[in-house]
Amino acid sequence: MSNRIVVIGEAQGDFEVARELIDQSLLRCVELTWIKEDVDLEHHRIYRGFEQSQEFVVWGWLDTTNTKDYRIRSRGMFENEWPNHDVALRIQRAIFHFVNDAEFIVVVKDTDGNELHETQLRSVRELVEKMPVVVGIEHTKLECWLVAGFNPQNPTEEERLQTLCLGEKPGIGFNPCLRSHELTATGPASKGDPRNAKRVLEFLVGDDWRVALRSLHRDNHPILSARGEHNGLADFLSDIRERLIRVVFNVPHPNSFRTGSPVDRR
Repeated sequence: MSNRIVVIGEAQGDFEVARELIDQSLLRCVELTWIKEDVDLEHHRIYRGFEQSQEFVVWGWLDTTNTKDYRIRSRGMFENEWPNHDVALRIQRAIFHFVNDAEFIVVVKDTDGNELHETQLRSVRELVEKMPVVVGIEHTKLECWLVAGFNPQNPTEEERLQTLCLGEKPGIGFNPCLRSHELTATGPASKGDPRNAKRVLEFLVGDDWRVALRSLHRDNHPILSARGEHNGLADFLSDIRERLIRVVFNVPHPNSFRTGSPVDRR
């Protein structure tokens, strides 16, 4: 029977990135090497939203208008007092709705470069440490996670990256793959600040979403963790490995992963 995982994000892209990171992390686990990519995954996990036909839950669908009612009904579910801001209320609402109907809840939410939003998300992440919930903080945007993992695979992609490293537009004056957290979240991708995260990602991948998702492959996770120290990605990968996979799939040593041949069992 497949384990149900509920992913909550603002849009389809958030779900696809979270799903890929979860699946690729699972496929890295030494103890689960019998799982074959694109063949057996569906037997071990399934993604669902409010309805069976939905793969994920849209952040905006989480109703927070009747907070008094579900706070009373969920009394005792939460060990600590929760803050009374929108981010916390929406995540608390998701926990109340899904905690008895799913093995794990995964929230991915960007900060939009807003320090208050980042602080609010981090406070909730700490509150759910003992619950079957992971909160992924996309700082400043989801695109920063994908930029951080980008590795040129051909001369065209190498040229795009080198162009961005230049100081004049379309360049930004630094390597965005190494400093993705310094990209901005404001304005349309085609206008305004050249450091706009959406614009930078589109420039790197040629507006090809498949190329963007390529960076999330399990073999690239060490790079994602190293480059994601300041954009929330390293924390997310750590929580997926050490909490979701350990709890849902009963992996006793979540830090043991396949890194190639021979297997590293340190």
